[in-house]
Amino acid sequence: MKCPNCGHEILNGEDFSLKPVTRASLIRAKSRVLGEGEPIVLMPAVGGEVEIRESVVAEWSETYPAVDVPATLREIRQWVIANPAKRKVNVRAFVNNWLKREQDRG
Repeated sequence: MKCPNCGHEILNGEDFSLKPVTRASLIRAKSRVLGEGEPIVLMPAVGGEVEIRESVVAEWSETYPAVDVPATLREIRQWVIANPAKRKVNVRAFVNNWLKREQDRG
């Protein structure tokens, strides 16, 4: 999509006109949605929010059967909101590690 004012490319609502479009910036722009299906939780992250959808939640629920994944995602969201300086870039890895620790606690 192009900006109506200047014609620069706009990806996922981000205006890249003031910085070069790099592979990393394109990956970040595309990775704002994890999975497919209905959104389950909107996770605050560095540079905005990441929408976590049903397919990823189902995958985590299968991988970590002792964890109530939707409830834990709500808990993680509240922790991130309460600790804004600790927001993550790689939300998938952060959540996966949190769920692993919860599973290990059993």
